[in-house]
Parts: sequence; structure tokens; C-alpha cells
Amino acid sequence: MSTIEANIADVMAARGVNATDMAATIRRAEAVQAVRFAFHPWKPLPNFGADTFKFNVPYPVLPRLSPIALWTVERPIIHENRRGSLGMIGVSTYTGSGERVSHEDSVRGFGDSSGFGGMVPSGGGARVTRVPQVPQESVLDLIQAWGALGMEELRSLAASDARELSLSYLLFDAVMLPALDDEDKKAGRRLDNMPLEEYPAWLADEAQGVLKHALSRGVYAATPQGLERRVLPREFEERGEQLIAEISASVHRAVEFAVNPANGVLAKTRKAMQIAKTGAGEGGKTHYDELDEWLMNEFKKFPMDTDVDRAQRAVTTTIKQSAEAEAGIGNGLLAVVRQNQQVLEMLAEGQKQNAQLIRQLAMKNAKQQ
Repeated sequence: MSTIEANIADVMAARGVNATDMAATIRRAEAVQAVRFAFHPWKPLPNFGADTFKFNVPYPVLPRLSPIALWTVERPIIHENRRGSLGMIGVSTYTGSGERVSHEDSVRGFGDSSGFGGMVPSGGGARVTRVPQVPQESVLDLIQAWGALGMEELRSLAASDARELSLSYLLFDAVMLPALDDEDKKAGRRLDNMPLEEYPAWLADEAQGVLKHALSRGVYAATPQGLERRVLPREFEERGEQLIAEISASVHRAVEFAVNPANGVLAKTRKAMQIAKTGAGEGGKTHYDELDEWLMNEFKKFPMDTDVDRAQRAVTTTIKQSAEAEAGIGNGLLAVVRQNQQVLEMLAEGQKQNAQLIRQLAMKNAKQQ
């Protein structure tokens, strides 16, 4: 609530008038055209609840490395029917959809739709009302659920009208759009298939230059006529730097969750594989699951070999080296044998020639006598 709203509410409360509804009305009027953005670099997150979208956020999947626009939507609130009583007959059931009620309603005992269904005491059915869920509430829900995976609010992209919204998307593309040509690659734009492990270094070393290049040369934007370059206002440079910082914070959390040596997903998987191979302890894992395989593709430099793998590899290397050494020794002996055989053949040939000379001399002496 703004300072003016708070002052008005205080004055009206002092005169015995409840100003809560008035303040809420002002807040809803201000928020109805506001758009905020969430972002995460993890794998695409499914967003279906028991019977509809989780958190009342209207996306079946929360895409990765993309701005997730959030606007004001309606949220159902299920209220207690005070005439009823808890019992097998006086109960109305409902299926929730991931939404939550206000703190005030929860304190008063009103039901909420938690995403897992529920029941409220009633004689004639529960009373359901609908209230606006402003973007900031949606952002907080998403961060609470997926913050460890890098879910982050991109405050730098917040927009309150159509022009700002268009420029917000353009600003995001100024930093995160993949390289489309050689000029983009030369400017340092990321490759479309860049793995997650390379993002921290790219954001630290290249992203600022990419932003400056986009501010001076324009950004490719999709139009009905196809791709064309559009220029961002110069005053967006500071917002672009804030955007880089927000994306960096998001990526940092995701990387930590994936490969932190103490409790990262891949570190835990490596330990579980070690347990399974040695049979020492519980919690072993005999194969990689879908998340492991996705992360191993995103973090190819992370060593997944266990102690058993390293020991087996060392034994294999030793055996190979020994075989090569033995083969070397065998080849050397064979060469010596062949050389000796040649010497023996030469000696035999020499002895044959000597024998012939001796016979010739003997025959010559016999004739002279």
C-alpha cells in the first residue's frame, strides 16, 4: 500500500470507516495492466495441478531461459458455510488448483484450494468467491516453489503498458537472443545450444558487450514481415545491466543445485551409484534417471565416475600397459632370435665355402704327387 493510501486508510479508520476494501480496490486498479516476469534456467517445469494450472499461473509448462509473463488473473477462494457441520452428510468437497487464500482468510478458518483437494463444513455447499491475483503474488508463488532451481523475478522487465511490454521483450532479446549470424557470434552472443555450465562465464565475460552491441546496432525482432532490427532506447542500458545481474543470480542458484560438491543433484547421484556398486550402505542407485541424464548433458565437465569406476579404470590401464610391455619384450626377443639366426646362416655358409676350398686343395695336391 502506498503512503497516500495508508494515510487515507488511517483517517477513514479514525472516523470509524473500514478502508481495507478501498485500499484493495486502488491496488487492483493499479495492477490490472501491470506485467511482471519470472525466469529460470532449469529444464522445462510442468505446471499442471490437480485439475488446472498450479499457483493459478496460466502455463502448462514453465519454459527455460525465457521470460515468463505474469499478469493479473482471478483466483477462487472457497469460504466456510457456517450453517453446516462437519460430518459425512454436511460436508462439501472441492478440488483445488494450486491457489492460496490471503493470510487473513486462513487465520479465520476459511478454506483454501491447495492443489490437493479438500473439504469444508457445510449444509448447502461451500461459498466460492473470486478475487484478483496480481502478478507479484504469482511471482512469489513461483519463487517459493522453484527458487532453488533458479526461479527469479526479472524486475528489470516489469511493464505497465503496451509500449513498455514491447520494450521489455526487446531488452531480454538484446541480452539473451541466440546468435543468428556471424556478426552476432563476433559480438559474443551465446550459441543456441550453450550448456548451462557455460552460462556463468558467458554472463560475466560476454553479456555486457552483447548488450552494448545491441544498443548500438539494434536487436532482431519478429514482425509480420519477418525478422528486422529494432533499436532500444539508450536509457535502457542500466536496465539491461540489471537484467544481466538478475539472470546471473538465477543461473548461479541453478548451477549450485545441480553440481554443488556437497549436495548437488549430480554429486548425490554419483554417491548413490558408488553405494550401489560397493553394496556398502543404503540409498544406492543402479542407473541414471531422466534428470541425471539431462544434467550430465548440461554439465559435461562434472566428473561422474565413482571410486569403483576409477579403480577399475586404473586396473584396466595397468593391464594394458603390462600387455604392451610384454609385447614389447616379446618383439625384442624375436628380433634378437632373427638376428642370431642370420649370423648362424652366415657362419654355415662360410663353413661350406671353407670345406669346398679344402677339398679343392686336397685334389690339387693329389695330382701333383
